[in-house]
Amino acid sequence: MLFLSKNQIKFIKSLHQKKYRQEHQKFILEGEKLVNEALRDKPEIIEFIVVQNEHSINFNFHQSIPVYHTNKDVFDAISTLTTPAKILAVCNFIKTPAFSGIDLKNKFTFYLDNINDPGNLGDNH
Repeated sequence: MLFLSKNQIKFIKSLHQKKYRQEHQKFILEGEKLVNEALRDKPEIIEFIVVQNEHSINFNFHQSIPVYHTNKDVFDAISTLTTPAKILAVCNFIKTPAFSGIDLKNKFTFYLDNINDPGNLGDNH
Protein backbone atom coordinates (compact mmCIF):
# COMPACT_ATOMS: atom_id res chain seq x y z
CA MET A 1 0.00 0.00 0.00
CA LEU A 2 1.39 3.40 -1.03
CA PHE A 3 1.03 6.56 1.07
CA LEU A 4 1.38 10.19 -0.01
CA SER A 5 4.58 12.00 0.91
CA LYS A 6 4.60 15.57 2.23
CA ASN A 7 5.97 16.75 -1.13
CA GLN A 8 3.14 15.04 -3.02
CA ILE A 9 0.58 16.63 -0.70
CA LYS A 10 2.14 20.05 -1.27
CA PHE A 11 2.19 19.43 -5.04
CA ILE A 12 -1.48 18.40 -5.17
CA LYS A 13 -2.44 21.48 -3.14
CA SER A 14 -0.51 23.67 -5.60
CA LEU A 15 -2.72 22.36 -8.42
CA HIS A 16 -5.64 24.21 -6.82
CA GLN A 17 -4.17 27.34 -8.44
CA LYS A 18 -4.40 27.92 -12.18
CA LYS A 19 -0.81 29.15 -12.54
CA TYR A 20 0.56 25.86 -11.16
CA ARG A 21 -1.81 23.76 -13.28
CA GLN A 22 -0.51 25.64 -16.31
CA GLU A 23 3.12 25.41 -15.19
CA HIS A 24 3.02 21.66 -14.52
CA GLN A 25 0.47 20.86 -17.26
CA LYS A 26 -1.55 18.82 -14.74
CA PHE A 27 -5.02 18.98 -13.18
CA ILE A 28 -7.10 17.21 -10.53
CA LEU A 29 -10.14 15.03 -11.26
CA GLU A 30 -12.35 14.38 -8.24
CA GLY A 31 -15.05 11.80 -7.77
CA GLU A 32 -15.55 8.17 -8.62
CA LYS A 33 -17.50 8.89 -11.83
CA LEU A 34 -14.86 11.21 -13.32
CA VAL A 35 -11.95 8.97 -12.32
CA ASN A 36 -13.72 5.92 -13.79
CA GLU A 37 -14.40 7.79 -17.05
CA ALA A 38 -10.75 8.84 -17.31
CA LEU A 39 -9.63 5.26 -16.62
CA ARG A 40 -11.99 3.98 -19.30
CA ASP A 41 -11.39 6.61 -21.99
CA LYS A 42 -7.93 8.14 -21.38
CA PRO A 43 -5.96 6.12 -18.82
CA GLU A 44 -2.69 7.46 -20.25
CA ILE A 45 -3.35 10.94 -18.81
CA ILE A 46 -3.59 9.70 -15.20
CA GLU A 47 -0.34 10.14 -13.29
CA PHE A 48 -1.65 8.73 -9.99
CA ILE A 49 -4.82 8.20 -7.96
CA VAL A 50 -5.43 9.10 -4.30
CA VAL A 51 -8.10 7.41 -2.18
CA GLN A 52 -9.22 8.05 1.36
CA ASN A 53 -8.22 5.04 3.51
CA GLU A 54 -11.70 3.80 4.34
CA HIS A 55 -12.97 4.22 0.78
CA SER A 56 -13.31 0.92 -1.02
CA ILE A 57 -11.87 1.04 -4.52
CA ASN A 58 -14.68 0.23 -6.96
CA PHE A 59 -12.96 0.85 -10.26
CA ASN A 60 -10.83 -0.97 -12.77
CA PHE A 61 -7.44 0.66 -12.55
CA HIS A 62 -4.46 -0.17 -14.66
CA GLN A 63 -1.66 -1.83 -12.75
CA SER A 64 0.77 0.81 -14.02
CA ILE A 65 -1.15 3.65 -12.31
CA PRO A 66 -0.02 4.17 -8.70
CA VAL A 67 -2.81 4.33 -6.10
CA TYR A 68 -1.98 6.23 -2.91
CA HIS A 69 -3.93 6.00 0.34
CA THR A 70 -4.35 8.76 2.87
CA ASN A 71 -6.44 9.60 5.92
CA LYS A 72 -9.53 11.81 5.96
CA ASP A 73 -7.73 14.94 7.23
CA VAL A 74 -5.11 14.86 4.49
CA PHE A 75 -7.70 14.01 1.83
CA ASP A 76 -9.87 16.93 2.94
CA ALA A 77 -6.81 19.21 2.68
CA ILE A 78 -5.90 18.15 -0.88
CA SER A 79 -9.47 18.16 -2.19
CA THR A 80 -10.95 21.23 -3.87
CA LEU A 81 -14.49 20.19 -2.94
CA THR A 82 -16.47 21.30 0.11
CA THR A 83 -17.58 17.70 0.54
CA PRO A 84 -14.64 15.59 -0.71
CA ALA A 85 -15.45 12.59 -2.90
CA LYS A 86 -12.87 10.23 -1.30
CA ILE A 87 -11.08 9.60 -4.62
CA LEU A 88 -9.13 11.86 -6.94
CA ALA A 89 -6.69 11.54 -9.79
CA VAL A 90 -3.81 13.81 -10.76
CA CYS A 91 -3.83 13.97 -14.55
CA ASN A 92 -1.68 15.39 -17.33
CA PHE A 93 -3.12 17.89 -19.77
CA ILE A 94 -4.19 16.36 -23.06
CA LYS A 95 -1.99 17.55 -25.90
CA THR A 96 -4.06 19.19 -28.63
CA PRO A 97 -2.87 20.34 -32.04
CA ALA A 98 -2.27 24.07 -32.40
CA PHE A 99 -4.61 26.17 -34.51
CA SER A 100 -1.71 27.92 -36.23
CA GLY A 101 -1.52 25.37 -39.05
CA ILE A 102 -5.19 25.71 -40.02
CA ASP A 103 -6.02 27.98 -42.97
CA LEU A 104 -9.10 29.99 -41.97
CA LYS A 105 -9.05 32.52 -44.81
CA ASN A 106 -12.30 32.86 -46.75
CA LYS A 107 -14.05 30.46 -44.38
CA PHE A 108 -16.79 31.18 -41.87
CA THR A 109 -15.18 30.33 -38.54
CA PHE A 110 -15.78 31.07 -34.89
CA TYR A 111 -14.12 29.96 -31.68
CA LEU A 112 -16.03 29.25 -28.46
CA ASP A 113 -14.46 29.28 -25.02
CA ASN A 114 -15.92 28.50 -21.59
CA ILE A 115 -19.31 27.36 -22.88
CA ASN A 116 -21.12 26.10 -19.78
CA ASP A 117 -24.26 24.90 -21.51
CA PRO A 118 -23.82 24.01 -25.22
CA GLY A 119 -27.62 23.77 -25.47
CA ASN A 120 -27.75 27.56 -25.31
CA LEU A 121 -26.19 27.71 -28.77
CA GLY A 122 -29.46 26.58 -30.32
CA ASP A 123 -30.32 23.53 -32.33
CA ASN A 124 -30.30 22.51 -35.99
CA HIS A 125 -34.09 22.68 -36.51
